[in-house]
Amino acid sequence: MINKSIFFILIFIFINLNSRNISVGLFIDQGPRNYMEDRYRIINRPETDEYFFGVFDGHGGSKVSDYLANILHPFYLDYIYEKFTIPDALIKSFESVHKELDSNTSLYQGSTALVAVIKDEKIYVANVGDSRAVLYRNSQAIDLSYDHKSSRKDEVERVQKLGAHVYIPVESLDGSRLQWSKIINNTQFIDVKKAELLKLLNIPFRQIDTHSALVFNSSGKCSCLTRVIGYKLMQDILIPTPEITIIDKIAEDEFIIMASDGIWDVMTSQYAINLVKELLEEGKSVDNVARRLARRARILGSADNITVLIIK
Repeated sequence: MINKSIFFILIFIFINLNSRNISVGLFIDQGPRNYMEDRYRIINRPETDEYFFGVFDGHGGSKVSDYLANILHPFYLDYIYEKFTIPDALIKSFESVHKELDSNTSLYQGSTALVAVIKDEKIYVANVGDSRAVLYRNSQAIDLSYDHKSSRKDEVERVQKLGAHVYIPVESLDGSRLQWSKIINNTQFIDVKKAELLKLLNIPFRQIDTHSALVFNSSGKCSCLTRVIGYKLMQDILIPTPEITIIDKIAEDEFIIMASDGIWDVMTSQYAINLVKELLEEGKSVDNVARRLARRARILGSADNITVLIIK
């Protein structure tokens, strides 16, 4: 019997989109997790010279990420055919898919959604959650998306206005224990030990990620993210509305990395960009580079599912 983790490590796909000389390398890796909950989508519409790339990281299961991989693009096209602009079509499709999700599926499950559309010498990126897209331009990492984590000041302020309680992890000075500090008006107060927080809010231990801030709604449900598709138990706090980035393509743009947080948990955007650039200069193919980027994340300690797209 093939070990599932090893099986996914061995999978990679190379896709050549020849009409604009775009090459795409894809690598997926289940890692030590019991299930692979990441999904992806790559679509070329030659008649419009448009490319659609998506990375979806399921939380609590893969049903929502599966749904997004299959349904989000048709929703997007419906709005495009209705003459919506690309940014508005992306926003409407994210919100509409969230509304259409079966409540039995999406009550306890959710997914990030990261989409890049390349058309007419422009790059459009829509993001919900903590997958990330990064552009290599003039030796610099240009973030095309921004993680929706409860460590972001603006996101904390937004969810607090909706009645959320936010706790951030704080290590003791000697590093021997971890405690949480509740945030109000972006100042810390009320230090709470992990065990006390668990008892207070009556949530299972597995829901605590010791590296993440936590957002709780009035009923005590928690999330490490502030925006998500699905997970309707917290729809009073979490929203499916994506942030949109629009950037003109220039000659100095060399490649884009799109990846789930299994990459970004252990490396910065600049670190990832530098590594990919180095490997491409060595003559490695984009599929090989995607695999090596994922392997470096494992070496650095990533234990999450990993999906990597290199668009060159």
